[in-house]
Amino acid sequence: MLSLYLTRLALLVLPVWLGHYFLTTSRKTAVYASSGRKIQRVMQAVDSRMYKYRPPLLFYTSLGQLIADVLLDKLYIGSQRKRYPLRRETIKLHDGGRVALEWVSESEESSPAPNSDAVSLDPTPVLLVFHTITYRSGMGGESEKLARVAKQSLGWRSALLVRRGHFGEPLDTPKFTLLGNPHDTEEAILYVRKKFPRAPIVIAGCSAGTGDIVKYLGTVGDETPVTAAALICPGYNTDPGKGFKRIREAFMGLVDKYLANSVKNVLVHPNEKLLKERDPHAFTKASRAESLENLRDALHVYEEHASLEEYHEKQNPLNYVHNLHVPLLCINSADDPVRSLQ
Repeated sequence: MLSLYLTRLALLVLPVWLGHYFLTTSRKTAVYASSGRKIQRVMQAVDSRMYKYRPPLLFYTSLGQLIADVLLDKLYIGSQRKRYPLRRETIKLHDGGRVALEWVSESEESSPAPNSDAVSLDPTPVLLVFHTITYRSGMGGESEKLARVAKQSLGWRSALLVRRGHFGEPLDTPKFTLLGNPHDTEEAILYVRKKFPRAPIVIAGCSAGTGDIVKYLGTVGDETPVTAAALICPGYNTDPGKGFKRIREAFMGLVDKYLANSVKNVLVHPNEKLLKERDPHAFTKASRAESLENLRDALHVYEEHASLEEYHEKQNPLNYVHNLHVPLLCINSADDPVRSLQ
């Protein structure tokens, strides 16, 4: 009896599901690009067949694509981790803090060893990938995948530039940045330039990592050694009520809560003693925060800003775009479930 009921239910649901799928995916794929001559030349060179895309039946919704991305990412990282292992190189900053470079390598590779003073005159380009809001070595994700693809497909040197507190070791000072610090980034990039003086340096960021790129490029202006940059799924505006709006609304707030807990597990809880000594009230607020926006506001004291207002002014990438001096490519899906073109 139960099997008969389930069969009838399936016969009713299946046509509705298929109809919704074909109606949703039958819309012509559109690519929106600026009218600049350089971008238009790029668009003309792109194969038009790339625009004709219909997602698999089970993964045409935002939730389905999110689940598929997580599952496929785990399979991809598992297969690539041994072939292209990550080698960590830590960089001591002027204030005693540390950031890290996680180089994608091959066992037979003969490039300078991590933390060595060796200099390579090889002109092979270097790609530095700026990770998302949290990162742990070997955890996978788009940032790690991008770095490995650059190594595998292009033969470039590639590394993830890992912010303070994100590479699995305790903080050295009670200072860290949730969305990146342009001065930390400048020190790291100058270190790479010294190590590979003849190599073009390209930087690319995913999600939260894109804000770090824009702030860095806008801070140093035309003095940067970077040749070009790319932003994938960028956060255009981090002002209160705007920066995490789509994340807060996605999937009934579950994504927002999950990401907030991830940040606390990576940055807050492992450094409890150090952060409490700096500001116990801020630590308590951060520990209790259940959204990214509340967590960000609680943590601003650890980024050495005089006020929350100053923090928002210094962190918003829109305040830096007037001083960009290198080619910058922004890639954003029009129906991205987390980041909006608006």
